[in-house]
Amino acid sequence: MPNDESVPARLAPPCRDTECHGQVVSHCLRVGRLAGLLAREVGVDEGTATLIEHAARLHDVGKVSVACELLLKPAQLTEAELYEIRQHTISGERLLRSEDSEQDAITLDIVRHHHEKWDGSGYPDQLAGEAIPRVARITALADVFDSLTQARAYKRAWSVDDALREIGLARAIHFDPDLTDAFLQLVPRLRREQPDLAAYLAAHHLPFELDFACLHPPLALAWRGLARAD
Repeated sequence: MPNDESVPARLAPPCRDTECHGQVVSHCLRVGRLAGLLAREVGVDEGTATLIEHAARLHDVGKVSVACELLLKPAQLTEAELYEIRQHTISGERLLRSEDSEQDAITLDIVRHHHEKWDGSGYPDQLAGEAIPRVARITALADVFDSLTQARAYKRAWSVDDALREIGLARAIHFDPDLTDAFLQLVPRLRREQPDLAAYLAAHHLPFELDFACLHPPLALAWRGLARAD
């Protein structure tokens, strides 16, 4: 495990903001669980589905390098600000590829490619169709669904029905069509079984006090270092 001096200084500002940090962490945890459930829904074996669940928890790890003022900004983002936020896919992969961390291909594919789109209009590499790693295509559905159904400084929370309708409209445009069909069957079934879907997804995860610190060692050290400084 690396010493404190090896942790990039850019990790510090986002970790100091409890609201910002907690929002990113809670989102990542729910997305991880939902991605794992979708993987199982489409026949991925249990071992690999568990790896996807754990890896998808880190999909937004690059946001620790984005200023909280941007992540929580209530107004429309400028082009420059949007570009900075989109860099989280690249900075996240770069962080996980550091000499202090060995991550498997599933995690790296998810972190870099969860914002690619089926039609090739996504980022960072404008991959299209099956050129997008399947694990990233699975995570993309969970990511967008959770983002739509949770309130943010810049938007209200959508209803689950509205979110599913939007995802259905983006079938074969943003999302893998076959995975979309499976997702649109999975979520309604989960709702019937678990009326508070967000709580169900979050309940399968670590408590917020542990959050990223238990998911990635450099972030653990960054968090502990800030706690000492405070």
